[in-house]
Amino acid sequence: MIESIRSESGKDISAEEFASLVESYKDGSLDDDTQELWDAAMFVCGQVAKQCFSEDPDDEDAEVDYEISFVDNSDGSVSAELRPN
Repeated sequence: MIESIRSESGKDISAEEFASLVESYKDGSLDDDTQELWDAAMFVCGQVAKQCFSEDPDDEDAEVDYEISFVDNSDGSVSAELRPN
């Protein structure tokens, strides 16, 4: 997801900054700048969900309904878990 932020927004953030971004999302405090980063991170989640859960992963117009949850790892990093909805 950090790489997706870099690719989509051109901004480099650290793992700690990403964890802070996730916390801002969870508590509803994303502002315009952090919303842009969040949207860039979510881009890759949509792509992964389509590949994993779509009936036709090659259909570029296919939409997939999915849920995302975040797991705080013991090393302080954050992982995302995707599930079909």
